[in-house]
Parts: sequence; C-alpha cells; structure tokens
Amino acid sequence: MSGVLQILHKKELVWIIPLIQITRDNFAIFEEEIEWALSGLADHVVLDFARIDYLHSTTITLMIHLQREIIVKGGAFFIVNISKVCKGVLESVRLDKVFTMFDTEDEFLRFCERRPLR
Repeated sequence: MSGVLQILHKKELVWIIPLIQITRDNFAIFEEEIEWALSGLADHVVLDFARIDYLHSTTITLMIHLQREIIVKGGAFFIVNISKVCKGVLESVRLDKVFTMFDTEDEFLRFCERRPLR
C-alpha cells in the first residue's frame, strides 16, 4: 500500500480513511487502492473524512464514482466525520442531497443501530 489511505473492515462495513488530502496528483492512487479493497459484491462503504479539511474537484469526482459503483452492486455509501467546511461545499452544489453524510462517527453508529444495513 502507498500510505495515502487506511482501509479497515468493521463488521459489514469497509471503512476507508484517507490519510492525506485527495488531489489531482494522487487521485489515481486513491481510486486504485479503494477498488482493490472492495470485494466487488454489495459492499457497505464508509468514507471517513476526519483528516480531510477541503474538497478538491477530484475528491468530489471520486466520491460520485465510488457511490455509483457501490449502489449499482447493491451496497451503501456513507460519509462520516465531515467538517463544516467540506459539508458546506457539498451543500452549495446540492450534493448533500446525493450523499448520506454524518458529522461524527457516533452519529453514524446511532443511525446503524436504528436502521441495520443488511
């Protein structure tokens, strides 16, 4: 692995944690490592933005591509630990209606308790 992201498997979730900002210079590495980590089946994926403090256009492209791929295969895609700045960017282009986002991991886990994924 390149060290640009960490991938964890927590129960039925594939947890993707970018360790550095996603930019046009490293976008392909992120995409390749994420595709390698997914089973190709109905993965439920959590993209953890705890270390992301701005959204480059390639970050948004990656998010859209990843969500589309996951949903087509019957999985679900979530974004957690999203900063107010990043959330504001997505809201300004109305992508908050496209993505299921949670401000914190705890908020996401409470959501999962109320609505099991499988």
